[in-house]
Amino acid sequence: MITFIEIVGSLIYLALILYMGFYIDRNNKGESDHAFFGLMTMVLAISESAYIIPRSYAILTTGVENNLKLLGWAKLVQFIGLSLFFIMFIHLYRLRFNIKRSPSVNKLLYGIMLFRIVIGVLPQNNWFDITFDRTFLIVRTVILALYIFALSTTIYMHSIKPHNRSLLPIIAVLIPLFAFIEPQFLNPVNIWLNFFIVILRGLILLGIVAFYYKEVRKEDELSRF
Repeated sequence: MITFIEIVGSLIYLALILYMGFYIDRNNKGESDHAFFGLMTMVLAISESAYIIPRSYAILTTGVENNLKLLGWAKLVQFIGLSLFFIMFIHLYRLRFNIKRSPSVNKLLYGIMLFRIVIGVLPQNNWFDITFDRTFLIVRTVILALYIFALSTTIYMHSIKPHNRSLLPIIAVLIPLFAFIEPQFLNPVNIWLNFFIVILRGLILLGIVAFYYKEVRKEDELSRF
């Protein structure tokens, strides 16, 4: 039962990301941040599908334990892809707030995420094993938490300025995301609790995409009058 729900739910999740992403890409009215977020959505979709599709294949065929090498590469590609997705937020907020120069905080943000990628590709992460190294998992998550905190603070400072288009709703979903981006971080024992955490993770990522989808859709509808 849970296997069926996981596979169907994962495919619906990917379909929603792709639908909203294509809509943003095809219907934005020239706003630079809207166009760029359309690209970000594609990066997110590719990153998630890089793991979801191999995992679905493994479940439907010989099982997860017999496809550890395939799933290891899938998890590694997903990790790098999601790291790129987060890095792209740096350029996104610059486009959103029309920032011409590169603030010093950007160097810090790039440095944090590049350090996370270096940590993440080390063999000690055990990407190809059935069990994961919890120490490296915690390190990856803490680094991401620092990045999201610095990024959210920067976005907040620009969002509260007069005449700026706020990104405060995105901050609200970015902040808790660090704890759910890798569900194993919370180490739930109950399989249904783990399933709930995965669903919550997906809803948070969909919430980020939906923010820009709603903006572009509103502009598209207004342009018809």
